[in-house]
Amino acid sequence: MLFLSVALGGNACASSAPGPLLQSPSPGATNVAPDTTLTWRWVDDLMVNGSFETGFSPGWYAGGQYPAIWAVYTDTTNAYGMGYQWAGSSMPNVLRSTGQLFQDLYIPADAISATLQWKERIYNTLPYTIMGRLRVLLYQGGVPVVLLEDAMGNEPQFLSHNWVSRSTNLLAYAGQNIQLVVQADGYIPQAAFAWFADVDGFGFSSEYFSAPPEFQVYLGKSSTLRSTNLVGTTSELSFAAPPLAPATSYFWRVAAVRDGVTNYSSTVQFKTGQRVLPQVTMTGRTATGVLLSFPTQANRSYTMEQLDAFDGTSTWYDLLPVGAGSGIPIQVEVTYPLNGTAFWRLRVSP
Repeated sequence: MLFLSVALGGNACASSAPGPLLQSPSPGATNVAPDTTLTWRWVDDLMVNGSFETGFSPGWYAGGQYPAIWAVYTDTTNAYGMGYQWAGSSMPNVLRSTGQLFQDLYIPADAISATLQWKERIYNTLPYTIMGRLRVLLYQGGVPVVLLEDAMGNEPQFLSHNWVSRSTNLLAYAGQNIQLVVQADGYIPQAAFAWFADVDGFGFSSEYFSAPPEFQVYLGKSSTLRSTNLVGTTSELSFAAPPLAPATSYFWRVAAVRDGVTNYSSTVQFKTGQRVLPQVTMTGRTATGVLLSFPTQANRSYTMEQLDAFDGTSTWYDLLPVGAGSGIPIQVEVTYPLNGTAFWRLRVSP
């Protein structure tokens, strides 16, 4: 039997943003271009307070016929790596009882992954007697739509009373609101002293690109990166590094900031190679000039310079301010020289 009570609370707050996963330059990379672009991935945790370290609030609320079945318990050590607290069920001494935990979730429409994970354990001191049942379900609109777990506690994996890991892919619900329901049922009065179910370590990892947090990029020559090493902020998953010295070791990391909380990536070391200037290529001609193309980077400004003759009397001068780069090649037209001869080069700053 499944029960759904009127909600006692709601999930109105987002969790802090997990630290980014650095991509490039990778750890120990060498011969990195001094004008490199730093890139990373970011995988959010859609679950709030998945390890119950602040009790049921924020994130969770109880319901069902006997909502007090569920309570938060505290240990003196973090023996299992999920924190010091977990949610456990204690059945009342009645013939039939049901208690539920809820968390409301939304999976972004542009998600490319959505993996729900948790751990559970069941103490069934009379394994040959059906006393209780632990279920994990998804609800939509007050109706159960998916059964994710269904265990009595007499299954072999629970007989040692160790934590059992569970994981499931919920990407099919991208763009939808869902309700996670953890339900404990007692079938006989003896369950009050002989059957207990615990859950902990909930996480809902999802990679998506809408509504990212603020990313703070740190870069320096020491492994200890401080606020003075902040080189920029962005909401993108990449950042054009400032010009770096060739043949030099650098360290970098990225912080994700949301709701006033900052979480950092690991710190990665890399070494630059020699600087290679962008190559200017002639791509065509028009009635009025020559078409030149060259690659660009963000956070760089470009100017075409011209030299009229290599005779020792001419000097380079600005011909065409191209402006800021965007990370994609730019094509420009330079007019034919009046004397029939000219030399062009590209200036990059900073």
